[in-house]
Amino acid sequence: MATIIVTFGVPADGFRALHENGHTVHIPSSGTRFSEEKMLRLLPSADAVLACTAFPRKFVEAGKNLKLIVCYGAGYDSIDVAAATEHK
Repeated sequence: MATIIVTFGVPADGFRALHENGHTVHIPSSGTRFSEEKMLRLLPSADAVLACTAFPRKFVEAGKNLKLIVCYGAGYDSIDVAAATEHK
């Protein structure tokens, strides 16, 4: 099963089906974001990220198993695309 990180506390009800199907979803409390330290601890085991906040190179590099980085909202300028491309 997949481990998914949501970087900002958006309404968690939409992720219930993932939990019910055996996936692990890490999501901070509503209206908050994970600290940089917490993100760096969670990322090595993550398969996917829903990036609701900036997702810099150090996060991409920490996410050794990431298969998917999804930007929440319009555009993708908050994601270090060059780093993501380098790390495939």
